[in-house]
Amino acid sequence: MPQNMNTFSDLQDTKFDLELSLRIRPVGRPRLKVSINDDVYEWNVEHPFLIQRQLPLLDPFLIKIELLEKDYTAAQETAAVIESLRIDNFELVPSWTQLGVYQNDHDYQSPTNYLGFVGAWTLTVDCAFYQWLHSATGQGVLLTLDQ
Repeated sequence: MPQNMNTFSDLQDTKFDLELSLRIRPVGRPRLKVSINDDVYEWNVEHPFLIQRQLPLLDPFLIKIELLEKDYTAAQETAAVIESLRIDNFELVPSWTQLGVYQNDHDYQSPTNYLGFVGAWTLTVDCAFYQWLHSATGQGVLLTLDQ
């Protein structure tokens, strides 16, 4: 094929990956563990940080943000704030925070992007992202083809 000739998918600007962007701001100096499928980041956080990566378009995925330890004192708050979670320019946090599950040692159950207790905030996408998103945002179920 000549160098300047595009394939059909190039011409249609077809993407085969999702763009994930996760921005977290620490309060105090929390010890965090962030897992995106099999990629794990763990450290004591001092400054806001941004994780950007690509995910396969049709694959399920799991995002888990854990506050690993905390001193429950009034003198110094330790927490993490999920400032933004965007997937393909769809803002899940803070707009759709209720789609995540926050399990923690104080049994706080309300939708939140403020992780102030030891525990984990998890977003589970158990099918192709756009199929999941369509259902999770109350737009019904997209048709799928059996493979």
